[in-house]
Amino acid sequence: GKGAFTTESLSTYDAFGEMLTTTGAKYPATLQVVSEKATCLTLSLQAIEAVMGPLKGLEEGGRTLELLQAHPVVSKLSPDVLAEVARKATVVHVKDGDSVIRQGEPADAFYVLCKGEAIVTRTLAEADRHPKEVLRLTPGAQFGERGLLTDQPHTANVIAGRKVELVKIDKADFMALIAIPLKMAMERQYKTRDEAATKELEVGFHDLDHIKVIGAGMFGQVKLTRHKYTESIYALKIMRKDLIIRHGQQEHVKNERTVMMNLNHWSCVGFKRCFRDKHSLYMLLEMVHGGELFRYLDQKGRLQEANARFYTGQVILGLEHLHAQGVIYRDLKPENLLIDSAGYLKMVDFGFAKKVGNGKTYTICGTPDYQAPEVILRKGHGKSADCWSVGILVYEMLAGHAPFKSKADNPRDTFRNILQGVYTIPMYIGDTAADMIMQLLQHEPGKRLGLGGLREGKAHPWFD
Repeated sequence: GKGAFTTESLSTYDAFGEMLTTTGAKYPATLQVVSEKATCLTLSLQAIEAVMGPLKGLEEGGRTLELLQAHPVVSKLSPDVLAEVARKATVVHVKDGDSVIRQGEPADAFYVLCKGEAIVTRTLAEADRHPKEVLRLTPGAQFGERGLLTDQPHTANVIAGRKVELVKIDKADFMALIAIPLKMAMERQYKTRDEAATKELEVGFHDLDHIKVIGAGMFGQVKLTRHKYTESIYALKIMRKDLIIRHGQQEHVKNERTVMMNLNHWSCVGFKRCFRDKHSLYMLLEMVHGGELFRYLDQKGRLQEANARFYTGQVILGLEHLHAQGVIYRDLKPENLLIDSAGYLKMVDFGFAKKVGNGKTYTICGTPDYQAPEVILRKGHGKSADCWSVGILVYEMLAGHAPFKSKADNPRDTFRNILQGVYTIPMYIGDTAADMIMQLLQHEPGKRLGLGGLREGKAHPWFD
């Protein structure tokens, strides 16, 4: 027509129109056949989507994957997991000044900041009339994971600055796909300040400022300490020699030191070094800024299955690390599992841990509720006794109490219940969780899940 001109020529097997399928726009040009004849294959948008799924969704999924691949930690996930995360996630654009999360509200998603800047504010005291700015987030920052992992409300507000673009991953998808792998990736990507400081500067006993007592035990205290020069924070476990000797615990203390010196796993509290003086022995440990799982259970009553599964996975990984060194833990219980500031578990107190290789030991130790039948009967016990304790822990997290606990809190009654092997699984516990509990609480160690290694526990359908 008038004013028409040719901008492009198409030849055999060239395609056109694909860029308009997701926008709904009209063709910006007229296509005219200039050869004697032409045969075209036409595919409607409906036909394409029937085979490939909604094109807009595919386009957004590719964009989400691209954004996640730019994140220094999330990008370290395995390709399969990363692709699944991208498929589940959504890209969100937030207006300047709008809230992304609010302090005190339940956590329902994990976020990665891809573009723009976000402002973190917090009400520090009840008397504060306005929240105070505490941090500014730049692209690559993540937030929301702490509330998800601890099942606690948000402790701060996050407010969008200009042109904020986020990747949002809902709670269920985060717990199923990212929680444990993200923790492991973070451990590889970032070394803690304490670890770096320990490498750079040998910590001496007199380099520590004693801040306050944060715990007490049979042999002494645990103190919060700070390094005078690096300001790194540690926990200092103090054990009085006279009390150790009086209770005949010299061997257990020696075992604890030996075991902890060889631990190197994020789910086990970090060991720094030992000191001694005329009256006491000291262990300098990683400081875990959280509370006991026991206190958390006491407040909640029982956990949601996703949270129990998350914690169980971490315990299994920690025990697997111990068992690979021929060490059995023998003291698994909620009191010995601390929740760190990011919501991950740390196994503590290795006083009953012992190196047995693939053999057995005959010492009775541990908490009555968590003792395996072979421990009570003094038949000799090995790694499978830890597997039994995992079964007790799973039950207690889901039901709110141990399966064989005596109503009168009498250890003899508890032992009798364990040896009889009679317990009831509440109806509200899911089928796969119930199956895992039953396989772990097999009376005969040879029939117990985990006999062939804790990889059997990781492969159980409950973790699918």
